Amino acid sequence: DTPVQVVYPPVDVPPSLPDAQRDIDVVTLGSIAPDKYQLEQVELAAFMPKRRFAILGGVQSRTYARRVVRAVKMKGLTNVTLAFNAPAQRVSRYLDRARIFLHMKENEHFGISVAQAIAHGCTPIVHDSGGQVELVTDPTLRFSERGDVPRIIRDALIGRIPEPGYMHELRARVAHSTSISTGVPYTLRPKFR
Repeated sequence: DTPVQVVYPPVDVPPSLPDAQRDIDVVTLGSIAPDKYQLEQVELAAFMPKRRFAILGGVQSRTYARRVVRAVKMKGLTNVTLAFNAPAQRVSRYLDRARIFLHMKENEHFGISVAQAIAHGCTPIVHDSGGQVELVTDPTLRFSERGDVPRIIRDALIGRIPEPGYMHELRARVAHSTSISTGVPYTLRPKFR
């Protein structure tokens, strides 16, 4: 029997967390496309009007991106910031300011944005499927039904979840498991159009 080691794509993990004020409650990062559920994230922001949301990502579908922008405007949401096609440094600043990272895609193969958010100190909330469950091992931070997301966000924001020390351990695990493939730090360089 030969031991097997899973090697994840490399992610740049800052040596320490930034001193930035965490004034964004929920941030998302992913391709702006229907399978990343940004329209559902807008609905979630409307359902939680006292929480600040930032929706970031590279536009993969201009039609879908326009629908997302239109939904925010039609609902009159002042608690949502949209930052499409933002440069990597701006994305990093948003992650530094966020408390929760929400990733709604089902059966994501790995979810490099999840690892990047953890590296920036965000508490991840992910769908209970795909490769991201290997990363986010605490089942209280995963959901199967989208209707559970508001409760999980609230629980995380008030400190009910995760267990004390989990985020420190998770960040260390991300630093270790994403750097062993090359031994060289990696900086997220989103593929934007």
